[in-house]
Amino acid sequence: MKINGLILAGGESRRFGSPKVFATLNGLPFYRIVLNQLLPFVSETAIVAKNDLMKQFSIGEGDRVTLLTDVDSFVGMGPLAGIYSAMERMEGDYFVTIACDMPFLTEGLITMLIDELMLHPDAMAIVPVENERTQPLCAIYHASCENVIKHHLQDGRKRMMDLLHVIKVHYVSVNASNQRHFMNVNTTEEYETIQKGID
Repeated sequence: MKINGLILAGGESRRFGSPKVFATLNGLPFYRIVLNQLLPFVSETAIVAKNDLMKQFSIGEGDRVTLLTDVDSFVGMGPLAGIYSAMERMEGDYFVTIACDMPFLTEGLITMLIDELMLHPDAMAIVPVENERTQPLCAIYHASCENVIKHHLQDGRKRMMDLLHVIKVHYVSVNASNQRHFMNVNTTEEYETIQKGID
């Protein structure tokens, strides 16, 4: 069984004002923080981003990273396009998929999701739920989702929740003790707040 990592870095970052993927926390860009958490668990990782950002990533040989853009047919169609683009180009059974703007992700959370995967091998997705909020951008997807996603995108259906409604999902309740597990940074105000929190 081959488990790959997948970092989704293709958002427009309109409210943030600059590409969030390169925003820093404790001196590290967001993509590096997420990548460091994934490395112990995955064979290789894809970072899916826009073409004009590619030269800004700093990737070492030991990182086992492939930089990808959306496939031409689905450019700009959101996270589903990013997931499909990685699945189409990489061999693997599962993809641990994380949005690049979740810098508070922990190895403990990834371990829990993989443990649940082992207990529910028939599931096409392992998706955490915290405080009744489903978190499809911090989840594990089986490679068999590829064709389902392709058909959704061809029909113009871009919502992650639309995918979850038609595949077999195992939902995992996550203890709310760490409220920041799934915190994503959308605005400069939110970014300033988390920076103050680590001072």
